[in-house]
Amino acid sequence: MLTVAGGARTSGTRQPQVKAVGVESAGTQATASAATASVAAPVAAEETIAVQCLRGGLVMVGWAFDAGAGGVELKSADVLGGQGLPEGTAVWHWNPANGAYDTDRLDGKGQWEGNVTWKRGAGFWIVMPANAPEAEYGILLKGLAPVDEAFAQAVNPGLNQLGYPYPKEAVWAATALARGAAAGDTLLVWDEETSSYVENVKGADGEWSAPEMTLRAGQGFWFRTARDPFTNEEPNPDGR
Repeated sequence: MLTVAGGARTSGTRQPQVKAVGVESAGTQATASAATASVAAPVAAEETIAVQCLRGGLVMVGWAFDAGAGGVELKSADVLGGQGLPEGTAVWHWNPANGAYDTDRLDGKGQWEGNVTWKRGAGFWIVMPANAPEAEYGILLKGLAPVDEAFAQAVNPGLNQLGYPYPKEAVWAATALARGAAAGDTLLVWDEETSSYVENVKGADGEWSAPEMTLRAGQGFWFRTARDPFTNEEPNPDGR
């Protein structure tokens, strides 16, 4: 499920508990205008990320798509509605301002209740009930692939529940967030197969303990730092 190079450390914890802590001639001008007009603006294409969820299990996903039409905020009903999920399915997103999770829950009438907003670059737990009728559920995360040059994201001291802001696989050490991290900053990813965290720490030499660790498309993660608040500028891997 997760590609990890040697040097990664796993935690035996069975629950996802982590301590909170971007003068010409007329002829020349006409030529330039024609050239400019021939360059088409990037067109966003719809992409889909498939996620498998086990009965009683936890999966952390990252939302890699922009808001809905007209910038309307996306809720769990928009992202997960109509996918046949069982009653009791929950979504959790860590809110550092409150020091607690924002939560949603699917009720017996198929309605989502709670206060979770799906924002690009954020991470979310999808929590499946232990009494789900099926052993496994498939979820599709769908949206338009971003066409921006870079994505700006606020990062705060302590724990940040994040996701890579593009619907692509990414080598962690090659991301802007990893390159700009300080010694001691830590990446934590949840391994669904072992129900434990895989830890990747940046050393004083600037190297990560698992330099080849790869994030799946749509995978969420924790980023822990002791730095003051800053804004990370993550470039589009397609080179827009």
